[in-house]
Amino acid sequence: MASLDNASSPALLLRRAVAEHKARRHRSALPLYERALAADPRNLQALYLSGLCLLEAGDLARGEERMRRLLALAPDHALGNYALGRALALRGQDDAALGHFEKAAAHEPAYAESWIELSLIEVRRGRLGAAAERLRRGIRHNPRHPALRLNLGNVLHEAGDVAGAEAAWGDALRLAPSLLEAKLNLATGLRRRGRLAEAIGALERIVSEHPSSSAAHYQLGLARYAKGAFAAAAAALERAVALAPGFREARMRLARACQAMCDWDRLDALRPAIDEEIARAHRGEDCLLTPFFSLSLPMSEADRLAVARCEARRIEERCKSIVIDEPMAVCDDPDRPLHVAYLSADFRAHPMAHLTRSMFGLHDRDRFTVSAYSMSPDDGSDARAQIAREVDRFIDVTALSPAEAARRIRADRVDILVDLHGYTRLARPEIPALRCAPLQVAYLGFPGSNGATFCDYILTDRIVTPPAAAADYTETFCVLPHSYYVTDHRSPIADVPVSRAAEGLPEHGFVFCCFCRHYKIERHVFALWMEILSRVPDSVLWLFDNTEEGKSNLKAAAAAQGIDPDRLVFARPVPVPEHLARHRLADLSLDTGTYGAHTTATDALWAGLPLLSRLGDGFASRVGASLLTAVGLPEMIVSSWDDYRDLAVELALDRPRLEAIRRKLAENRTTQPLFDTPRFVRNLERAYRTMWRIKARGEAPRPIEVTED
Repeated sequence: MASLDNASSPALLLRRAVAEHKARRHRSALPLYERALAADPRNLQALYLSGLCLLEAGDLARGEERMRRLLALAPDHALGNYALGRALALRGQDDAALGHFEKAAAHEPAYAESWIELSLIEVRRGRLGAAAERLRRGIRHNPRHPALRLNLGNVLHEAGDVAGAEAAWGDALRLAPSLLEAKLNLATGLRRRGRLAEAIGALERIVSEHPSSSAAHYQLGLARYAKGAFAAAAAALERAVALAPGFREARMRLARACQAMCDWDRLDALRPAIDEEIARAHRGEDCLLTPFFSLSLPMSEADRLAVARCEARRIEERCKSIVIDEPMAVCDDPDRPLHVAYLSADFRAHPMAHLTRSMFGLHDRDRFTVSAYSMSPDDGSDARAQIAREVDRFIDVTALSPAEAARRIRADRVDILVDLHGYTRLARPEIPALRCAPLQVAYLGFPGSNGATFCDYILTDRIVTPPAAAADYTETFCVLPHSYYVTDHRSPIADVPVSRAAEGLPEHGFVFCCFCRHYKIERHVFALWMEILSRVPDSVLWLFDNTEEGKSNLKAAAAAQGIDPDRLVFARPVPVPEHLARHRLADLSLDTGTYGAHTTATDALWAGLPLLSRLGDGFASRVGASLLTAVGLPEMIVSSWDDYRDLAVELALDRPRLEAIRRKLAENRTTQPLFDTPRFVRNLERAYRTMWRIKARGEAPRPIEVTED
């Protein structure tokens, strides 16, 4: 009787190889497969399984060669075609992979994975409709496979069909009630639509059912963060990191939660992880520190550019296989009327709309057609209604995929696309990355470089970006006179009585204020504020009522510096006109540091409240200086933190001097450029026309400095 170890028995060798393979002992399995093939070179099972083993072991070249040998003998081998398709797709060879997946699906239509891979290739090409159809065909052949419905939901969601996506995920859950990804997708959808209480409830149930899922804890952390429950968010994110120590994205989100509630000790403890992400960015590796988070962290502008470049590479990689067949507008006549379009998700009750709402209607309609493309649904706000009313065309692209939105913008023959969003919340940078217009311009929303090639210019000024800063930008500077910042010269200030008592402020005594959100408040700046309070008797600091956690941490920090926590007063949220009105209860507005006051600074100045600002080292820390220059108050700009502290104290103790500054601001508010929106729009139009003329001459973007007539 033959021994089980008889090397000449291909069947026994194959059985032993399969056993080792199933145990994921690839090194042991491969020699056995080779011996079986040496004895029987045309054995289809040995060819397939050995090729699969090689691919799983990471030997793609030999694995591909083995699968090709198999298919030379059996061209219709479904699993062999699928495996070779997977290997090719992993190497970015989608065109070659597509044919093999199609053969696999044709000869084994119930094999769900082939349809899923076909859909993924369509997604990478930006053909979401085709991707959904591939999955629907798979469902017709295998109606009880949950992954097909899960992936259909993912595709429909990316295409903007939220209802269809949720129906598909629900179907997947009915087939596989424990399918975690479908549960998380449904809960995440609730979060993205702002139904935060429902999202948090759903995610807490998921966490109780899947306590070891780091992804579930992570999503719960994101939902709690969106709700403003930063301590609870941090707890969930810490659990996600504990379950998966390599979960770098959860660690970065945890740092943001700590920053948002002024938990500076925990933020400092996470700083080495942040620094490692910055180092990864400089090495050209994947970086999970977001560009927006980088704006509020102390680092160089070169560091921020490296972080932005990483984000831009991810976006460009996602877009590189998407083909937009619709032709763009033609850059021919340098002097013809231009179609300028503004892209934003913030045409709603948001600081962006608060600033820009009057700008659109002021464009010269003999020389410009103006469109707005909204990436968020109608919130019913007055700001959205005004913008929609004052542009020539208002188009909601919320439900469109990036490719569909890009095709729509091209079809509308937009000449200049102005991205008002950058890398801020709800941004869809894939849309400008798909090149919708001959010229694309970054403006206002993101105070820094997007690190990409898809924006030709950034609208700026000489203060926020001095000429030497150009090395830290991928965009070409278009420098506007005065300030780059647009304001609304018609922003209403409520005509309502305001009193210190109603706001919890002392009737007498000096009131410093800063209405920035808490994430902008840094330990060293807060310590400086406490020193100012200690030197100005009976003074208080009026802050924004952002979160309970932030208030508690700030009060504790004040007490640690010997300041009575009751000298911190927190302003409740009120509508913008009322918020502007109550500024007159304060005496001096204090700017923050790394990420300075922007809209909050214009609010103070528009309401007649002087602002004190330190000229920082980067765009986001120099906006206050830009605004003060444009409103004619350069004496309120200092160059050091010592000067900042000393001037704040001097003004608080010298009321006549401060009153003279307040009177000067009241006069300058209507005579200086900052709040002259029509004048700003004329300069903006000069910028657009100059860019267009350079383009029409066939020249590459070059630095522009706009001058007034």
